[in-house]
Amino acid sequence: DITSNLIQLNAEYENWINEQEGIAKREMTGEFLTTAIRHISSCRACLKRMKEGVDLLKSNSKVNRAFRLMNKAMLLQQLHYGIDTRNWIVEKGIITSLENGSLRVGSWRPFQIAFILINLHSMLDEKHPDRKMVDLIWFPTGGGKTEAYLGLSAFTIFLRKIKDKTDSGTS
Repeated sequence: DITSNLIQLNAEYENWINEQEGIAKREMTGEFLTTAIRHISSCRACLKRMKEGVDLLKSNSKVNRAFRLMNKAMLLQQLHYGIDTRNWIVEKGIITSLENGSLRVGSWRPFQIAFILINLHSMLDEKHPDRKMVDLIWFPTGGGKTEAYLGLSAFTIFLRKIKDKTDSGTS
C-alpha cells in the first residue's frame, strides 16, 4: 500500500497544526492571534487537499499508476546523476535498496510530497477548482523546490499518457 506512509504524514501534519493552534491560543493576543489563526486555517486547507490526494491514490488506478511511475522516474534520475549506487540493485525494472532506510535516495522531503499530493486532483481534472490557484514553494536555494516541481511534472506527463495513449502533446 503506497498510501500508508502518506496517511502517517497527514496525521503528523495534523498533530503539528493542532499543536500550533494550541500555542497560538495560549500565547498570543490581538493581531498576532488573528494572523496565527489565519495561517493555521491555510494549513488546514492544505491538509484537506493532501488527504484528498491520498484518497485519489486509493480510488483512481490511473492516478495511482502515474504516481508510481513518477516515483520511479525520480529515483532513476537520482541514481543517474551520481548518487552512490553500490547499495542498489536494478533488476527487471525493480529497484531495491540493500540497506534498510539509511539512504536518502528515493525518498521525498515532507513538503515535496505534500506539494505533489495537494495538486493531484487538479492535474487529473481540468475543471477542478484548485486549477484557479497557484501553489508556490518559496524559500532559499538548495531546499528541494526543483525536485517537487519536477515530480509533479513527471506525474502530469505520465497521467496524460495513461489517460490517452494517443496524446503526443507536451505538458
